[in-house]
Amino acid sequence: MVHVGVLHTEHWRVGLLFLKAGKNVLCEKPFAMNSRQVKDLVATAKNNNVFLMELHIPRSVEKELGSGALLDIGVYCLQFVLMVFNGERSESIQATGVLLDSGVDESVVVVKFSRNRVAFCTFSIAVRLPNDAVICRH
Repeated sequence: MVHVGVLHTEHWRVGLLFLKAGKNVLCEKPFAMNSRQVKDLVATAKNNNVFLMELHIPRSVEKELGSGALLDIGVYCLQFVLMVFNGERSESIQATGVLLDSGVDESVVVVKFSRNRVAFCTFSIAVRLPNDAVICRH
């Protein structure tokens, strides 16, 4: 049995890899990014006579499971910022956003660096945002 717990966008690709190898697959939600990918996974499981199941882990919205936008996806944004700033220690970090009814954050983070340089990171577990990074110099 293989547990697929990679980034959501990779569930289909990684799931297919293991299903084609004859492995049973337990995949975190969402199963895939669209219905075509879900159909591919189901058909591949049937063709290879293996078990395929979607695992519902509400970690994105349950505070007790270490959920929230910052811990779920924001860490990747901040990791990218640190890479761009070559690991430089920030002068300050400010976060603002909305808390869901469960107390889970949906955040925007501003990181200030020396010489008046800033990084704005916008991420959300409630809405779909573009997966873009823009680096500007002046």
